Amino acid sequence: MSVAKRSKRSVTVGEDITCPTQVASDGKIRIRSERAAQVARWFGLDRHPSRDARSNDAKPASGGRASVEKLAPRLQPGTITLIAGPSGAGKSTLLRATRDAHRARRWIELSELAAPDAPLVDCFNDLPLRAALELLARVGLGEAWTYLRTPDELSEGQRWRFRLALALHASAARDAGENDRPIIACDEFAAALDRVTAMIVAHRLRRAIDALPHAAAIVATSHEDIEPALAAEVVVRCDFGRVETTDGHG
Repeated sequence: MSVAKRSKRSVTVGEDITCPTQVASDGKIRIRSERAAQVARWFGLDRHPSRDARSNDAKPASGGRASVEKLAPRLQPGTITLIAGPSGAGKSTLLRATRDAHRARRWIELSELAAPDAPLVDCFNDLPLRAALELLARVGLGEAWTYLRTPDELSEGQRWRFRLALALHASAARDAGENDRPIIACDEFAAALDRVTAMIVAHRLRRAIDALPHAAAIVATSHEDIEPALAAEVVVRCDFGRVETTDGHG
């Protein structure tokens, strides 16, 4: 195994070393053991990151939280933003920074939506029955037997689509003003699903945002296979301190 050249500076247990702010929220990693110190020396992690190893806006620890928020994408109504990158590359940190940067807007986190213990048709009692069925059909839950099941009785893929229906209902609950436009967000988007089901859910989200031009969506994932189905307008790629924003396929 080839390793980076050793640093001249000694790393000691208990020392904080600088890391990209996208990986650690405070921009530092604590050395907690002699083995960790040895790894830091082997791979040169105790050295200050070189300028060309990070984007212009990705400052080291001295930049703090503010430097991460600078990288938070602007979410335009009617668009999907995809945060992509391998596990641990900083996607969740950037997603949290985006949430902080859009405090004035309604942030609807898919994973935090509580599913009522009731048949699906009774989970939208403020809607006429026909409208509730149309909402469920929009996310791919259009079977008669599915309408009669509770969320706990659904498959994992169906529960994902049901949470999407809850998010769409919350997004369309009232007219959104300039500072109240909803954002549908999800970290580790569809990570627990088989890949075919994940692409179906991604496609449903794309169609849903197209039907809600006042809303926006932002998802983070390490799975590249869902990118065509999402057809995101903006793709932000995280790579352990380097952040690159490009136009997507939207």
